[in-house]
Amino acid sequence: GEPVAMNKLFFLGAFLALSAAATAQNVVSMANGVRISAEVQQGSYNYYSFEIGDVEFYQALTITVMPSSGRPALYASFGRMPNASSYTWSATNGDRVIQLKPTSSNFQKGTLFIGVLGVDRTFFDLLVESGSVDMSLYNGMPLKGSVVQRFYTYYAFSMTAAFVAQPMVITVTGVTGDPDLYASPSKQTTRPSSARYTWRSTAGSGFNEVITILPKDPNYSTDVIYLAVAGLQPLNNFTITVTVGTASTVINGLPIQDSTDTGICKYYEYPITADRWNQSLSSVMKFNFGRADLFASWTITRPDSKHSDYSDTQGDYRRIQLDPSRILQTPSTLYISVCAAPTVRVEYTLTTTSGDTSAICPGAPMPITVSQNRPVYSFANLDSLMVTQGIQIKAISPNEVISSDVYASFKNSRPSALNWNWKGFGSLSIAANELSAAPLNLGVWTNTDKKSYTLQVSPSTAPTRLVNGTSTRGQLEAAGAFSLFSISINPFDTLTIVMTFRTGKANLYASNVSTWPVADCTPIRWYDTQGDYRRVIISPNNGGYTAGNYNIVVVSTSAVVFDITATIQSLSK
Repeated sequence: GEPVAMNKLFFLGAFLALSAAATAQNVVSMANGVRISAEVQQGSYNYYSFEIGDVEFYQALTITVMPSSGRPALYASFGRMPNASSYTWSATNGDRVIQLKPTSSNFQKGTLFIGVLGVDRTFFDLLVESGSVDMSLYNGMPLKGSVVQRFYTYYAFSMTAAFVAQPMVITVTGVTGDPDLYASPSKQTTRPSSARYTWRSTAGSGFNEVITILPKDPNYSTDVIYLAVAGLQPLNNFTITVTVGTASTVINGLPIQDSTDTGICKYYEYPITADRWNQSLSSVMKFNFGRADLFASWTITRPDSKHSDYSDTQGDYRRIQLDPSRILQTPSTLYISVCAAPTVRVEYTLTTTSGDTSAICPGAPMPITVSQNRPVYSFANLDSLMVTQGIQIKAISPNEVISSDVYASFKNSRPSALNWNWKGFGSLSIAANELSAAPLNLGVWTNTDKKSYTLQVSPSTAPTRLVNGTSTRGQLEAAGAFSLFSISINPFDTLTIVMTFRTGKANLYASNVSTWPVADCTPIRWYDTQGDYRRVIISPNNGGYTAGNYNIVVVSTSAVVFDITATIQSLSK
C-alpha cells in the first residue's frame, strides 16, 4: 500500500521507462467495481485511470490485478502514468493488491493512473473498488445498517449450491431517511450504484425497497451478489435482508409430506397467533427415506446449521420442543428449515403443533375448560365396532348452553377453523361411511370468556329403552355388530341385567358414565363375556354405583338372537 523502495525490477524498469511513452497504450477509464480483462506483452505497459471525487476521497480504495497466466507488476500514481522506476504505490509480488485509505500519504482527489507491466506476456483481470464491503449477508438474517447522504454502504451475498435455481428477494426497510437499493452480480460490478447496476429499487421514503431476482432472469448468478444502499437524506438507517427460497405456511397439527434433494433446504413459516401464545410448541420430522436436519428461528427467515435459534441434527427423527415461556407473546412467525444431508436425498413428514392434546375415552365424558384464544385439543381412539353406526360429538356446558365450535379431523391433530374435516356448533355427527378405526382429532373453540364444558364422543344410534322386568328380544346378523339399550334407576335400587341366547353368543356391557362401555378405557363399567348366558348385577354395594341412567351394549361374537331383561329391585333406606 504505502510508497516502497525500488525492487529487483529496477533495472528492467529503468530500461522500460525510457520508452514508456512509446509503448504505452491508450489510457482505459475504470468504473468502480467493474472488472476488466486484458493482455499485456512482455516489457510493455497497460495504463488505466480512476477518478477520485468527493465521495471516493473519503472511502478506502483497493486495486487488484489477477493474472490467469504470466507475471504482472502493478503501479499507481496521481497526475502521471507510473512505471517501474517512477510510481507512488506498487505491488509486484504475491497477491498484487494496492490498498489505500483516506489517511494514506499522497492520497488525494483527482485522476489516479494505474500501470500494469508485463514481466512476461500476461493475461490478467484488473479491478478497482472504492468503498469497502461492510459485511457479508446470510440467507434470511436481517442486518441493521446506515449510510449518509451521497454515499453507499456495500454488502455481499454468496450464492451456494443449496441456493441454485431458487428465487432471491432483497429487502431494505428504512427506519429513518430515504435509502435506495442497487444490486449486481460480481461479473458485472462489485460496487453497484445509481450509475451502474443490474437491479434497483427506488420506491421512495416510507416504502420498503425490494428487489426480486428469479432463476429465469438472464442476470441470475450462482456467484456473489453485491448490494449497495444509497443515502438520499443526511442520515439513513435501515435493515437489509436477503432471502433465497420460498417458504410454505404450516397449519397447526397438519402433517406435511415433502422431500428435498441433496444439500438443499426447504423452508416453512409457522404463524404464532394469539391462541398459541400460552401453548407449548412442537415441530417433529419423521423420515421415509434419507436424513435431514431441522432448524428454527424467530428472527432468521432461513435458519441453517450456522444461524438458528433451535436445532436438532441427531437420531432417528428430529424434534424441536418449546415450552410456553419460549413462545413470543406477540403476533410473530417461527421460521423452520429442513436441510438435507450433502449426499442423500430425503423424504419426510413434518408436523408442527401448538397446544397439548389429551386422549378422550370413547363414550366417556371429559371435563374441559375453554376460553377465547385458548382452545382444547383431544383425540379419541375409535374402534372398528363403534364406527359401524356413526358417531356424535358433543361439547356442552352444565346448563346445556351451546357456545362452542367443535372441529374434527383424522389428518390434522389440531383441527380449527383453518383446517378441519367436520365442524359443528356445540355438536356434530359423522356418518359411518366417513369413519375409520383410527384416532379422531378434536378441537373445541369458543369466542366467549372462560367456560367449562363436557366433551363426549358417542355412537350416533339412539338406545332402546328397557322396561323394568320386561324381556326384549334382539337380533344381530353377524359377529362384530352391536345393539344399544338404556334404563334408569333410583337411589338404592339394585339393577340386574340378564341376557339369554336362542342362537349364537354375544357379550354384555353396562356403564353409568359412558355411552360406550365396550371401550377398555371406560372408567366405570360392568360386563360379562363368559358362559351360556350373561348377567351383571349393579347394587349400592358396588364401587362406582350411582342412581340415574345406565347405558347397555350388546356385542355379538357370532350371528345371535337374544333376550335381554333388566330388573330393578327397590330398597328402602
